[in-house]
Parts: sequence; C-alpha cells; structure tokens
Amino acid sequence: MKWRALLVCAGLLAPVGCTATTGVAGGPLPFKVAVIPFEAAALADPAADGSAPEGDAIAPRFDATQLTGAVRDALRGRFADAIVLPWPAGTTPEEFQRLPRSEQDAWWRRACADADADLVLECDAKVPRRATYEHNEAFWLNLPLFLIGGPFCWFVDDTTYRGEARIEAVLHQVLPIAGGRATFADGDAEVARFEVRLDEVRLDFLDRAEPLGYVFSLFIPPGLLERNNRHVEEHFAAAVGSGLAAGLARRVDESSGTILATESLADFYLLRDVKAVARRGEVVVSGHVEVRSDSAADLRGCVVRCGERVVDGTFSEAQPDPVLSSEREPRSRIAFTATLPHDEGTDRVRIEVTQGGRDPIGRTFTVLIVAPAAGGAPVDGTAASEGGTAERTSG
Repeated sequence: MKWRALLVCAGLLAPVGCTATTGVAGGPLPFKVAVIPFEAAALADPAADGSAPEGDAIAPRFDATQLTGAVRDALRGRFADAIVLPWPAGTTPEEFQRLPRSEQDAWWRRACADADADLVLECDAKVPRRATYEHNEAFWLNLPLFLIGGPFCWFVDDTTYRGEARIEAVLHQVLPIAGGRATFADGDAEVARFEVRLDEVRLDFLDRAEPLGYVFSLFIPPGLLERNNRHVEEHFAAAVGSGLAAGLARRVDESSGTILATESLADFYLLRDVKAVARRGEVVVSGHVEVRSDSAADLRGCVVRCGERVVDGTFSEAQPDPVLSSEREPRSRIAFTATLPHDEGTDRVRIEVTQGGRDPIGRTFTVLIVAPAAGGAPVDGTAASEGGTAERTSG
C-alpha cells in the first residue's frame, strides 16, 4: 500500500508543488536535522455545520508517533541525517504541552544541543476528524477485470477517501538559538517555512480488506466490499501521514538552495562538494566555503569534530567565483581541509565555520563519512592536509 499511496499523494499534491522525489539533486544537504515531536489536531467536521454532505464516512485513527516518524523518514536522504527529539524523561506529551512555552523551548534547545543537530524542524499538523468515501473512475474500469481476472482487481485503487489534512513546518538554525541570539518564537533563526495540504487518498482492496473479505471478493466486486473497517481507518491514516511527509520532502527539494545558503543569517555556506573520507584510521575532510567577497577575510576558523576527536581545519586563499558572482555581489570560494583520527563507531563529522570579529557568527554542518573511492583514488585536498592538522581536546 505504501508506495501506491505515495504515488497517489504525489499526483494530488502536484498543484501546490509537493510531489515527492527520491532526494535532493546533488546529494543530501550537509545538515543533521532534528524533528520536534508533534501532535495532530483534528479539523472540524464539515458535515457538522452543513457545509458538506453527510455521506458514507470513516473516523480515522491518527498516531502522533507515526506521523512524526513519517516526517523523519522522508527527510532522510534530503539531509545527512534526520532524527526525532525525545520527550523529557518521566513526562508524558500531554504533561509537557501544559508547561509554559518558555520551558518547552528550553527543553528543545537542550535536546538539539545534546543531539548535535544543525537544524531543527517545528511542525503543526491538522488531520480530518472524518473522511467520506465513494467509488472513483477506477471502480467502473475494474468491473471487467473482476469478471476476467478475479484477484487481479484487488490491486486497483477504486475507492477515494476525502478529508482535508495539512502540515505547516518551520526550519530553524540551532546555533543562534543555542547561543541566545534567537528564539523559536522570534523567527531570527528561521531558515525556511513550508506548507503542505492533502485532500484525498485512494485505497485498493488490499489496503481495505479483512480476512473474510477475500473470500467474498471471489463472488462480489471488491469495490463494493470492505470500505469501512479498522484496516481502512489505519491505512487511510498511514497514507495521509506518508502523503504529507512526501509533500514536505518535495518542498525541501525545491528550497534546497535557500536552506544551504541561508543568506539572511550568514554570508557563507559549505558547497555540496564537501566530503569526509575514511582512510587508514583517519578521516580526511575537504570542501569549499562560498562567501561574499567583501567578507571573505572575516572567516575566522573551521573546527572539525569526529566523535571526541577535534581539529582545526586549514583554509586556503580566497579565489573569485565567476559562476556564482554577479556585478553587484562578487563571491569568493575558499577551500578547506582537515585530517583527524577516525573515532571508532563514528559515522559522521561535524564542521563549524565561524565568521566575524568581536561578535562572530557561526554555522554548523554534518557530513557522513564514506569509504575511499575505488582504486584508492586520492581525495581532493589530501595533499594540502599532508603533515596533518593538530588535534585538540574536545570541549
């Protein structure tokens, strides 16, 4: 059911630019994103105020953990990593949500720091209290298949379930919030904002059927059977969650350049050529920083961490970037390298680049460690890091 539901949802979300893709072009964005767990509020029932016909309907059951997990899973592949932050130990979600907003934000700020997250995603989800259902055009096309092929018609999405669902999400940079420069509420660390809507889901007989239904389907067209039961409610809820998550992932794809640059918060960012390659007990990190030319000299440092191992990266001289430069805004590209011991069991490095003088601005990035290229091909920047970068104590 899952892949069929995603295809259907992709088609439905196309008018609002929320179709799903396999991942960000150019590879995952170099960030670890933390998703704040969220509850899903039920929208008002349109039939209750007479604005929609009563009709046949189901009362779907939505699980907040499943919805949050669907968002996390959709973001994996778009980012270097995606996780769900934990609720405080010994506190139920209901108890936590009764705390003052300042206490909630303080917990999420600490949880982001503990998780070494670069970005944090806040979500507000709304789901239908009920969903009406009816046959769609596939039902009539499915009738001849029932007469000819029997069980082959189980695979046709012949029933449409309608109920509005939506998710609004805000992506923040963690470092300004952790450093007290910004809060979740003031928007000063906001990277991007997304909105996704979903109005209907199509289910086939395999999504809907309980065991006895398969026997009846040998004699009765499946589109007439099993349209309102526990399986339908569960599969509808799962399809809505997957569809909203797929739409959110598509919005991330569309905004990937903005998320990477985040020019409203800093003058610099890592290009996607950054890589961390495991080699003979070490990790060789190399890449480029893109920066506005008039502030290139203000880059102060690059710190790379692999587990408990921490080193200072080495910057090269700034070079003009003719591709991304404009007449009004010239840009420069600065190569950096670092070599550090590979902390056993660690599969990623975290890079922090700092710019400025008395009041520096920093950004953090996360890059997965990969095996060396086939044939032992050298990694760009390896020669520049010969002799190593001095390891320092993790603080």
